Amino acid sequence: MNRRQVADQLLDNTFKTMTVAFKTSANAWTSRYSFDTSCFAHVDNVMVTFNTEVDGGGDIVYTHDVDANKNSFYGEVSDSQFTVSFNDNPSKNKVYKAVSLEGANLSEASSSFVANLSPDFNQAREGQVFESFLEKGGVFYGGLTKSNLTDPTNNLKAVAGIRRVKRLTSTPGPTSANNGLLSFQGYTVQQDSFNKIFFEVTPYPHYKQLGSASGDQVVSKYVLGFLTENGVELRAPRVDINPDFTFSLDTESDLVSGRQETFANQPDGLVNTSGVSKYRDHIVVRANDSLVGNVPFGVSANLYKVTAFVTAMNDYISAGNEVMLFMITDDRINGADPRGQYGDLTVSIPAEDFEIFAVNMEYSPTELDHSKG
Repeated sequence: MNRRQVADQLLDNTFKTMTVAFKTSANAWTSRYSFDTSCFAHVDNVMVTFNTEVDGGGDIVYTHDVDANKNSFYGEVSDSQFTVSFNDNPSKNKVYKAVSLEGANLSEASSSFVANLSPDFNQAREGQVFESFLEKGGVFYGGLTKSNLTDPTNNLKAVAGIRRVKRLTSTPGPTSANNGLLSFQGYTVQQDSFNKIFFEVTPYPHYKQLGSASGDQVVSKYVLGFLTENGVELRAPRVDINPDFTFSLDTESDLVSGRQETFANQPDGLVNTSGVSKYRDHIVVRANDSLVGNVPFGVSANLYKVTAFVTAMNDYISAGNEVMLFMITDDRINGADPRGQYGDLTVSIPAEDFEIFAVNMEYSPTELDHSKG
């Protein structure tokens, strides 16, 4: 790469274009737009803009008039978004509970909320998913996405000690969950033998199994706990398929922290099922292909992941090793209410007319009030 190419790359990474609007009545820059433009012009008292960087099939000229399609620029449609900050008494730490909107045509609105969680200069904060609103009495009420960062123990639970691992087979055996009976707990060999794993466990006190999710929704993920000299290490469930077609449990897989990662970033080798999740001393999970680490060329991880994991786990336990099962649940289920000294709420509304009269935030103060000195 020559100097010119380096310079061009630096310029490209440094200067990002943005279209903003100035409102003369407010004497302020009030709006940002989703499109970039290379030129503004007026033709017969109509404003037009040009975008020379659109794809070959996109529009180059856009006419800004009262009959234009809402939020459609150069053939691309975007939602309307606005962000408000809740910074009343910023020296007081608060727990944010719920949000409501007062206005018209807001039935399809959604919101995302983040609270300051650290003293970092750039205030890097956890991104949240957009939550919908429910209309009651002319007011639109919405919840706030819970987080595992303010109370990191909420979504990480010790489930049980693993005694044995089983799978569905059509013949009886010590590692068969159904002893040849079809169907079993709603599961069948034909449909579930390649993706369902049954843990025979000794449940820990006060553990309550999370209910099954509907469809393929993932609301809980499972990781393994290994005893070490320094305590219990949580690691991603992982099995290697060796070239000689033996199976090895990976006890040095990625370390897992339920305290510092969002649910989406947790390993998904073992997740909840959409059927029965617990019976007697058994826990049922669904296995994904990410459960397999190394695999020989030409061997299907999808076909052998259950057999490989069940075999490797039982071999490891039979050798006198102890393995524990831990569950990490979705932040929105067992997370804590967001808290901080201030927070930002972003509201997204589809490309249509709407009115906003008020945005209300319900919160309660904590004892951490720095304004008291």
